[in-house]
Amino acid sequence: MVRLGYAQLTYDRDYENTATCVDSCYKYVDCIIIVEDGTLSEDQRLALNRYPNLTLLNVKFEESLPNQRQHYAEKAKKLGVDWLIVSDPDEQFCDSFWTQIRMWVLEAEKTDINVYGVNCRNGFESPDWTDDVGKLEKPSTTSWETNLHKYLVFRLYPDLVYRGLGRTEAVHETWYSPSSPWKVAYLPKVLYYTHRKTTLSIWRSAARNVFMGGGGMNVGNNNAMWVELRSMTDQFGVRTWREFGGCIMGLRNDSPELLDRLESWVKKGLTWKATDYGMEIRATCLWIIYHNRRFLEDSGIRWGLDHPPPKMERDNLEERFTRTFIETMGRWPDEASSLRYVDLMVQGKVSMVELPGILMNTAEYKDRMERESHLSR
Repeated sequence: MVRLGYAQLTYDRDYENTATCVDSCYKYVDCIIIVEDGTLSEDQRLALNRYPNLTLLNVKFEESLPNQRQHYAEKAKKLGVDWLIVSDPDEQFCDSFWTQIRMWVLEAEKTDINVYGVNCRNGFESPDWTDDVGKLEKPSTTSWETNLHKYLVFRLYPDLVYRGLGRTEAVHETWYSPSSPWKVAYLPKVLYYTHRKTTLSIWRSAARNVFMGGGGMNVGNNNAMWVELRSMTDQFGVRTWREFGGCIMGLRNDSPELLDRLESWVKKGLTWKATDYGMEIRATCLWIIYHNRRFLEDSGIRWGLDHPPPKMERDNLEERFTRTFIETMGRWPDEASSLRYVDLMVQGKVSMVELPGILMNTAEYKDRMERESHLSR
């Protein structure tokens, strides 16, 4: 019998979402593994431990999401899990997914498929800024279909590992098995997950991505604003994401001068540039302002809120390429593909009209179509 496992990382502020995820899946999987960073309360831990098939791991966060995820992968291997299903707390699978996923896994066992992409429905809106605090703190009550599929179901090989991406490898990650390359198929769109979050949580995630990895695909010192930020925080002994978040949210009172220094950084960051990591810098600034309203008294910051950075030609091409890539391939583009194709478009060697046909002619696209055709017979 194939053993199914479900795994997730969480912390105290995401507990309610985690509880929802666990309650929706515990009847359909053989085991659940939740890795928390030590911030859950005793009552929250007790509530999770009431599920008989749940293992709760307390693991101190060491500034690396890939390493943190590896803890649940290793525990799942020890529990004899054959296929692992993963999501973040704000990624919640629909009921149909849970009632049918075992059947789809058994079908994959008859083929060489070892990864399933799950369709994403967005359940959030992200205004750039508003003085209506309630709008920033409340999730959307609706959701809508996208063409994005995320690889959230996969066979758990003994040598499967998580690894970080980009220069810093701290935030975004992939997983792979050296012995078993990916063989991907997409589940039907009716078996979806909903990505439900608030504007405030989007800004917080951007701030985490920036502080830990430089933003974007962990661009590190390619982002001059990140270099400046980390140099500034290091001077005040603020070297971890938890320490930085505590300063911004007023949970720490040992670095009041840091906030004073950050005001000029925020002013510059609001209008810096419109690249992917540049817009995460702006979102970081919005998150800092939300928690420190006195910054709004600065006329330069007010001007920056009203004048987001204009997109340059390459920024527009990157955005259009990303949208086309997702619509065609069903996943976010990797950094190497993005750089290669955008460079070709900047040079005039590839047009946006030609791009879908080029992507559909790739081995990845053809292999996936062949596998999905086999499953539908």
